[in-house]
Amino acid sequence: MAVLLFFFTIFLCVVTINEACWCTQAHPQSRFCSADFAIRAKVLNESWDNSSRIYTLKVFKAFKGGKKIERVAEMQSDTGKRRKNVVQVTTELDSAACGVRLQISKIYILLGYVENQHRRPYKGKKKLTIESCQWHSLWNDTTAQQRRGLKRIYGKYCLCNIDKYCFKERPELCKDLIQGCHLQGSDDRMKNCRAKHSYCVKGRKKCRWIAPQKADLKKCMSA
Repeated sequence: MAVLLFFFTIFLCVVTINEACWCTQAHPQSRFCSADFAIRAKVLNESWDNSSRIYTLKVFKAFKGGKKIERVAEMQSDTGKRRKNVVQVTTELDSAACGVRLQISKIYILLGYVENQHRRPYKGKKKLTIESCQWHSLWNDTTAQQRRGLKRIYGKYCLCNIDKYCFKERPELCKDLIQGCHLQGSDDRMKNCRAKHSYCVKGRKKCRWIAPQKADLKKCMSA
């Protein structure tokens, strides 16, 4: 009986892990570099399709992947005509499957992927997808340094390796990454404050952290 109870407990643990959405902690710069697109957009409406949630967005700014977004938006229109800067993004309906819940009329920073390009195969039209493991945040909650990073810093230094593990569409690209900004071993407060107020940039021989507003980083660390 004890043996059966043991294996039943193990089974429940496995099921719980498999059904939950598990994400690794990563710096916004890493998230930006791994994403196909990064946009500032307003949520216009929400709809459903089978197991997916679909958000219609008004895109104010594409920090990355602007051309990809335009191509997908054209595919989403049956007539070839579309509302300017309006696009749909898809996410899983269930949060346990890494689905994202957004608020109507709110403005967000959203990073995501173009399916049928990599990650998960998708037959038919390409579509933009977002998930809870990627960076998504209310625009008003982003810091000044994160906004600056989105505009002109993050994408410039994608060769800097911040994370312990490297996830690339082509694994051979991982060997070209430049070290110097690893966060493993850092406590959660340090990781959180680095994410809000620091960038990893390339120096002469290796990458290093910079915090343009050191007072903000110091205040975050002491909070």
